[in-house]
Amino acid sequence: MKMTGYLEEIRKMMYVCGDIVQPSTESAGLVEAVTQQQIVQLVRSMYVCTAPSIIPVLSLLVW
Repeated sequence: MKMTGYLEEIRKMMYVCGDIVQPSTESAGLVEAVTQQQIVQLVRSMYVCTAPSIIPVLSLLVW
């Protein structure tokens, strides 16, 4: 699993939301992966509507 700077923040959010006192890195990584996939899918669907103006945004999707 790719490690990024968002895992600790996700673990803190999981704690604050009351999911678990010490969320595992694997759980946080899964949340991060799902969130990343959803964001990429959202941007790709926007790309279909506004292809010429969104190309710079696609370059930002590299985590």
